[in-house]
Amino acid sequence: MAKRAAPGASKDKSMKKNKIRLIVLALLVVLTIVIIILIGNRTRLKGPESIAFNPSNGSFLISNTLGKNILSQDASGKLTVFIDKAFKAPKGITVDLPYLYVADMDILHIIDIPSVKIVSSVKIEGAQNLNDIAIDDKGLIYITDTAANSIFIYDSTRQSQAVLKNDLLIAPNGIVFDAPRKQMLIVCFTDKSPILSLNTETRKLDVFMNTVYNELDGIAIDELGRIYFSSWKERAIFVIPQEQNRYEVFRRDLRSPADIYYHQADSKLMVPQWEKNKVISFPLN
Repeated sequence: MAKRAAPGASKDKSMKKNKIRLIVLALLVVLTIVIIILIGNRTRLKGPESIAFNPSNGSFLISNTLGKNILSQDASGKLTVFIDKAFKAPKGITVDLPYLYVADMDILHIIDIPSVKIVSSVKIEGAQNLNDIAIDDKGLIYITDTAANSIFIYDSTRQSQAVLKNDLLIAPNGIVFDAPRKQMLIVCFTDKSPILSLNTETRKLDVFMNTVYNELDGIAIDELGRIYFSSWKERAIFVIPQEQNRYEVFRRDLRSPADIYYHQADSKLMVPQWEKNKVISFPLN
């Protein structure tokens, strides 16, 4: 004679199944929350350092140093991850289509923008802390190194490297190409940093203009020839007008202004604030 299930046994089984379902559901909810948090963290500004314009889609690329990735910001201000592979602490970036160049500690990454793939990661010999990056009219890549007190020059065509050392280079930081005068302008993260000029034809380094400002970080030039530079110590951005005979305060009360970027299309100066984890823009007249 077959045994009957004990009274309530089927009810217990049903309760166990429901309990398992609830546990699985709870785990799925927790997993979903974790994924959302992780995705949100990846697209959050963490130590934004440098900005470059991506003309292929009209977005701005931002090096996210502490986030160890490159973010893309569209016209509405929405941030998405452009690429987040292989980086240690990406700082200076610049675009020369079809490539994005990224200075990352002792590595120069060359990224194909259309495919969003790293096509080359070049070890820069002697580099310690690569910072800002600029390209001249011949396609040569200039990278400042704040720790090595040097400027490294990379020829991507010949795949050759050169290094420039000089007593004037004390913690070189921001760099920008002044095309009309065929020179790089450089600022240093030190006290009373002068603005330096590097002739890209002769590679002669000179003082372009002395300053009384400290811990200079970024430098930019607009189409009128006005020069802007940022100071961490003064928490300000200064401008040298076209006459190049004085300094003027452009903006004060700016905490940790990093590698500033001038965007000619809509005449604005973009300022990454490294410690505040934000990017702000100022229209220019």
